[in-house]
Amino acid sequence: MVLNEGFTSVCSGEQNKIAVNKFSNRSKTYSIESDSIKTIFIRIQNLINSGEMRAARELINGLVWGETSASCKKKAVKLLPFTYEVSEIRDLISELLRIRQTGPLFKSTTMLLINIDTENMGSYKQEILNAGNNMMYGSGDNGEQMMMIYNNLLEEKYKSSGTIDTVGVVIPMLTYLNSNFPTSEYTKFANMLFVELPDNPPSNGFLSKQLPGDSKPETVIYEYKLFNNYPNPFNPETIVEYSVKEKSNVTLSIYDITGRKMYEIEQIEINSGKYEMRWPGTNKYGQKVSSGVYILEMRANSLESSTEYRSSIKLLLTK
Repeated sequence: MVLNEGFTSVCSGEQNKIAVNKFSNRSKTYSIESDSIKTIFIRIQNLINSGEMRAARELINGLVWGETSASCKKKAVKLLPFTYEVSEIRDLISELLRIRQTGPLFKSTTMLLINIDTENMGSYKQEILNAGNNMMYGSGDNGEQMMMIYNNLLEEKYKSSGTIDTVGVVIPMLTYLNSNFPTSEYTKFANMLFVELPDNPPSNGFLSKQLPGDSKPETVIYEYKLFNNYPNPFNPETIVEYSVKEKSNVTLSIYDITGRKMYEIEQIEINSGKYEMRWPGTNKYGQKVSSGVYILEMRANSLESSTEYRSSIKLLLTK
């Protein structure tokens, strides 16, 4: 499970100029010079939702290669993976490698490559650590470093050995996040991952895993939240975590790209807390589904208030 920033917020900076259709050989054009940046991001998201991936990619390239602010470029490049199909993964990797050669986007594209080009994950992580802003000094723009620390904590939480290295991995990373970025969303989510961590961990430094449904301290305050699945892309199974603020009924549904419902679970009257769902890449009959992009939708209805929550994420199954 990997966290990403939102895509549709307005980019900072003035005098944003967009490169239009520079990288497209399509006859259809989009005149976007007079549009606001926010409108362009909304248009990109609408094109992705409607399946017009090439048109969305044209607008993203306009933002990435145009004279826009660094924050706009970063938000745009994070949308790029949603415009490629599973069969085009190698093309996506090549495009990200080309984009990351531009200085401001090196860390943003490398963080995406960590999750997409999993065969070379170790090399990308080392490149991030060797970049100009070392994560242990807390200088400059540390968003990508915090994301990587969070991802490392996720790997530790769900590694197959069944034990958590509290002394060597978890405590140092949590201490760093809480000391340097106490208000960050990554720090908040990292603390939620390990709320079961005792004040005095075992002398051997390892802690047995606990499932998200286990008891948690009453001081932990949860929000309605659907987290990105981990790993993604995945084969054969992936983990989806979600949290609820109040006692709720929750439905998790998985659809294929055509909108057909493939899998669904219902959680009735679950208490406030953080939970996980493992999807083994099967349909409701237990049959393996084919490679491709799937949509997981979470719907939660509070039993304590009128709150209704709905959110969705994309799952990428590769074989």
